[in-house]
Amino acid sequence: MRPEPRRSVNRRKLKKIARRCCDSVATDALDRAIARGVVSKSTVQRIAQRCSDHHATDALDALIA
Repeated sequence: MRPEPRRSVNRRKLKKIARRCCDSVATDALDRAIARGVVSKSTVQRIAQRCSDHHATDALDALIA
């Protein structure tokens, strides 16, 4: 039987992306999500869609792929 697919994202990688992100709104959203605990892929996807920093958006998209 195959294991369940991971629905959470590596918080350490998210912190690294949040530190380099130029969009303050996206950075704040990522910091709040990280502080709450487990971060789901859908949460990261919503934040990536609103982010105006193209480098951060690409990194977030790669993280949830």
